[in-house]
Amino acid sequence: MSFVFSLLTAGFYLFSILGYLLQLIFSRKRFGLAALWLLRAGIILHTILLAGELRRNGYPFIVGEADLYLCASWAIVAVFLAVRSRYRLQASGALFVPLALLILIFAIVRRGEYALPAAAIANPWVLIHILFMSLTFAVFAVSFLVGITYLYEESQLKNHHPGRLLAWLPSLEMMDGIHYKALTVGFALLSVGILSGAALSKAASGKFFSGDPRQLVAIGAWVLYAIFLNVRMKSGWRGRKGIILSILGFLGVIVAFLALEHRV
Repeated sequence: MSFVFSLLTAGFYLFSILGYLLQLIFSRKRFGLAALWLLRAGIILHTILLAGELRRNGYPFIVGEADLYLCASWAIVAVFLAVRSRYRLQASGALFVPLALLILIFAIVRRGEYALPAAAIANPWVLIHILFMSLTFAVFAVSFLVGITYLYEESQLKNHHPGRLLAWLPSLEMMDGIHYKALTVGFALLSVGILSGAALSKAASGKFFSGDPRQLVAIGAWVLYAIFLNVRMKSGWRGRKGIILSILGFLGVIVAFLALEHRV
């Protein structure tokens, strides 16, 4: 991983965060526009960084933990840019970009610290697994941050303290809809990620499930999300209760993604 390109990308993300914060503080659209262009420049550098990894390492280019974080950070920014214009989430960059920056910092700090076993790297399932799990993390991050925003807006409205921030946010009904759509897409991606991970584990260790802590936590999160989506479809469970449940599921995804190492 190019250390210089990593720092440049992190720098653009950092200044983008500052732009979004200034937009919220001073309610000036130009700060948000500057933040958006900085973010776009950052993801261009990020894409070049990923392309450089592919050129240097060859297929599948993901050879260590740092590459996994690099992909996840890119996916969060890409997903945010994809949804920000359709929904009124422009100022939410103040929440999304810090998460992307944090994971990018993980990639910089942990580069060369942990490498996937040779058997895993050579397996054709590895890129599919990493790709889908990175996208899963990014989409669930959307549901998590939208859920946090929903709880904040709901509490402000209940206490009759709308504040300046609420002017930049969608309605509660729209956020609940975004949250549900993100969970539905994330659940499908997580299902493919778990299945491809099982195939990867079978090729590397001879077993579909080898007691890998990431597998166990991912399956636990899958069960939690499955319960929520099933209850929502059958009972129309909306709002606070469902969002709190999904937040717990995302905390499990964070543990699986950032805190645990594969044992394949």
